[in-house]
Amino acid sequence: MPAFYMSSDYVFPVLSGRWASDSPQVMDVTSVFGTAFWVAEDVFITAAHVFKEALQHEVQALGRLNDEKRWKSWRITAHEIHPDIDIALLRVANLARVAPPLWHFDELVMLDAVQTVGYPHALDVDNKTIDMRAFRGYVSAPTTSYRYPARPRVYEIS
Repeated sequence: MPAFYMSSDYVFPVLSGRWASDSPQVMDVTSVFGTAFWVAEDVFITAAHVFKEALQHEVQALGRLNDEKRWKSWRITAHEIHPDIDIALLRVANLARVAPPLWHFDELVMLDAVQTVGYPHALDVDNKTIDMRAFRGYVSAPTTSYRYPARPRVYEIS
């Protein structure tokens, strides 16, 4: 059994753009910055450096491409940035999720099986497409990051 499970229903790209004039929940997206993951009702987590980049733009939202290749989007209404561990918590109202079948909160050890899902470099603005990428592998090097003051555990996977 994998140590981490994530369905695409719990993973959303962090976006910026302009709200479409014909629909209050549709966004004309100009940038995708990274991936946010559901962690609790109305709360998502992403990397602090991802959200700091998004803050350089007027509107920040989480979104999903619909069948018409338009971005159904939910405005980020509040945020908390923790640069010492490169984490940002985002509040997004009315984007309720049910807990995924398996979350793994224990510390991982070498050779634990893991899965991850995200959107790195996946947006094609001209063709209005976004491709999710996934990875399955094993923890090859659990270690402590001295890059951040809080010294969080980090994992190299292969």
